Amino acid sequence: SCSLSEAEVVDSAAVEITEEDVLGKEPVRLIVYDVAVDKRVEFVNQLFRPAGAGMYHAGVEVFGLEWSFGCRADRGSGVFSCTPRCSPNAGKFREAILLGYTALSNPEVLDLLESLENE
Repeated sequence: SCSLSEAEVVDSAAVEITEEDVLGKEPVRLIVYDVAVDKRVEFVNQLFRPAGAGMYHAGVEVFGLEWSFGCRADRGSGVFSCTPRCSPNAGKFREAILLGYTALSNPEVLDLLESLENE
């Protein structure tokens, strides 16, 4: 767990690629946050979660980075990466849900994210 002050935005161009990244399957997780660091929001989300409702922000974690979308003054698309479970201004981390695995390599994932960012 980390506080928002510890959140660090990571430049995807600076990501080091290892042989393990290129070979094999990589887990993909949905990272879920309560939208505010507020006990009332946590309480409301706890009440409504069984019905599939609540106020959340989410990112996707793959190859050790969490990818998300949000308003950013320094990037036009809003797509950014950060340390998993530490998305800046996202709220309070709630849970990580394993979505499955990708057979894509780290460079292929980065290429896919770049193409989505350009849309």
